Amino acid sequence: IRSLFLVEYDCLTESQQVVRASFVIGSQGSDKIIPCLENAAPKPPQSVRFKYDHKSKGLNISWEFPPNPQGDIKGFQVFRRKSINQPFTMIMEYDFDNSVVKIPRKEIASRTSYKKLIDSNGLNYVLTNFIDESFNKKSEFIYAIGCFDAHGLVSNFSAQFKVKYNNKKRKVDISLVSRQKAPRPYPNMFLEEDVM
Repeated sequence: IRSLFLVEYDCLTESQQVVRASFVIGSQGSDKIIPCLENAAPKPPQSVRFKYDHKSKGLNISWEFPPNPQGDIKGFQVFRRKSINQPFTMIMEYDFDNSVVKIPRKEIASRTSYKKLIDSNGLNYVLTNFIDESFNKKSEFIYAIGCFDAHGLVSNFSAQFKVKYNNKKRKVDISLVSRQKAPRPYPNMFLEEDVM
């Protein structure tokens, strides 16, 4: 680390011509090791959509990448719960982390709900949809999406939606339960009703 100064002088050349000269002067400086840590958690995924897939007989959940200036999102997580009185369970984690040095995360999916996204050529790819095959025409669940970045930081929850199948319309009924950014330890923080 050093201070740099730009100094300008009027100088006379050998041919007696006046010119403007610039000099850079630096202080002696000092050496110091500075850890470069990025500690901004990613924003939650947005534009979460639901559609009943009659062919696979499950609920198709899709979402979009959140704004991420760091460009370091490396996976998505799908959460589900029966009611606001229960905690969320991670039902799927998509991992497309192609980082050379991987940072371990505190939150890890079970083997049954974990999917590493690598194609036949060994390259990572990204999915922004998931089909919940355990959702049937009698189901009623609350869903939320999250993501994690290359530094092991996780987002808060996306907006939370209650989804159930409507037999008369042959499609799903969707209602907003909570706005986005509810912290993971407190998924009911932004509910309209008193949950304490």
